[in-house]
Amino acid sequence: MSRASAVLLSFALVATAAPALAVDGEEEPLPVDETATLILGAPSTLLTLPDDDGVRDEATLALSSDVATDVTVDVLAADGIGILRTQSVALPADALSTSIAVPVTDLPAGTLSVRATPAVGDPVSVALTVGSGRPASVALSLGASSIFSWSGSGRPKTTATVVAVDETALAVPFTGSVVASVGGKTQTVSVASSTGSAATATVTGSKLAAGSGSARALVTGAGSDVVASAAVPLTVRTTAVTATKVSVSLATIYPSKDGYKDATKIAVRTSTTTGATIPVTGSVKVSRDGKTVTSWKLTSSKTWSATWAGTVSGRLVPGTYTVTVAVKGPEGGTKTSSTKVVVKKGKLVTKTTSTWYSAQRAFDDWIAFDSRSRCAEVGSSSFRCVGATEGFLSVAAVGTFGVPAAVRNSYKYGDGTVRVVLSTTDLAGTVAWGYNRTGAETGKSDLVVKGDRSLGRLSLKGSARSIDLAVVLAGKSRFTSDKVKIEYTYKVMSTS
Repeated sequence: MSRASAVLLSFALVATAAPALAVDGEEEPLPVDETATLILGAPSTLLTLPDDDGVRDEATLALSSDVATDVTVDVLAADGIGILRTQSVALPADALSTSIAVPVTDLPAGTLSVRATPAVGDPVSVALTVGSGRPASVALSLGASSIFSWSGSGRPKTTATVVAVDETALAVPFTGSVVASVGGKTQTVSVASSTGSAATATVTGSKLAAGSGSARALVTGAGSDVVASAAVPLTVRTTAVTATKVSVSLATIYPSKDGYKDATKIAVRTSTTTGATIPVTGSVKVSRDGKTVTSWKLTSSKTWSATWAGTVSGRLVPGTYTVTVAVKGPEGGTKTSSTKVVVKKGKLVTKTTSTWYSAQRAFDDWIAFDSRSRCAEVGSSSFRCVGATEGFLSVAAVGTFGVPAAVRNSYKYGDGTVRVVLSTTDLAGTVAWGYNRTGAETGKSDLVVKGDRSLGRLSLKGSARSIDLAVVLAGKSRFTSDKVKIEYTYKVMSTS
């Protein structure tokens, strides 16, 4: 072997046996014989077109390896073959994990995938969905499905809420309008969302007409055609009076200030389309022969009442009067109602009628509580009772008087009263007496004294048809009466 050949062979052996020395400032090359196992996480979000609208414009994926390696990251088309974007990622030994940002820029809508391939080892991939951002469906809801056309009502408008989603079922930005059509009138209100969140628009009842209709949303986004929501029912109601009714407590009155039907109460009840109280304009008038004699103003549909004394400028003018109510709400027509009141001349006066009866007529029966006590007629008119034996009760005399028809007919004017006068000509021992309305549990009662004596007036209660009278004797007592007076007081209507 020549010298030159020996030198060349020595260099070759050295080169084969020893690793190459790194030059200062140059990165030591990664081993090429280590196989990497990668883990690629799912995208942090779906992506949505268009780019730069601030709505899901970028997704991040977590990438990690068990050994240092260089990774090629590809975004693949929907067919899994075409490469739409490539980027290189280094995972050195001191940083075996990182995050990869995937912007939506220049990507098509559809189901794509992200593939990560290490320098040595098997690739891994995950799905990446890119939405078109074009509204595929629109939802509309109304805060109130029934509103009123009068602006002063409690519910003159409703809020329409609109949400649009693309084919990924995620909300997307949109522009458009809410169109409400009710009662032959239409209102169109703009609505838009730049972020994909729900957007609202106000539908106003005064812009529509009363009736039943609907509202729907018409929107577009990301260059899409107009997409319509389903129609949502909407009702517009008027604020109006539907009916009114006037009534009186007394149809006939006698304004003489005697306490009997001196005045009548006028009442007005009004119903409305809202079912609640509404402001109205109206009046209640009392008229005779076409001339108004008094009136009241109405400003609310709530129940109203007033008392009319039945006089004209303080004077009693007999005749038939008409009470009329006319009332109108903020919308709709005027509703009316009327009734009659008859004013009559008349004043209640008190009458007194009385009759003396013989004691024999007054006491038509008697009851003995022992075998020796008894009652009997004496002479032509007197009635005598004797309690022969000792005891708490010995004998009782009783009688009944029918209330005269004239008194009974006066009950419509008041109760009426009765007063009984007992004339006692002989008395000994203990004797009690009393009178009451037939069937009543209470009445007037006291001890009998000699002479003419009454226990006072007893109310007939506006219903009594007869009066009961009784005298009761204790043992060892006697009683004789020659007459009894029955006196009634009652009311009659006087027109003089």
